[in-house]
Amino acid sequence: MLLVLEIMLDKKQMDQFIAEKHIVLRWGTYLSLMMVILLIGVLDGQAFIYFQF
Repeated sequence: MLLVLEIMLDKKQMDQFIAEKHIVLRWGTYLSLMMVILLIGVLDGQAFIYFQF
């Protein structure tokens, strides 16, 4: 998947690539990214692992 994305974005920047897409696809991408961040993110309040360094 990353290889396909790399080939598609060979000459373009990511923001330009997304801005050229249909509004439904663009907002679907934004919402999907937000959901992934919320689902994968750590919400239990533990200290950051490298805090002591």
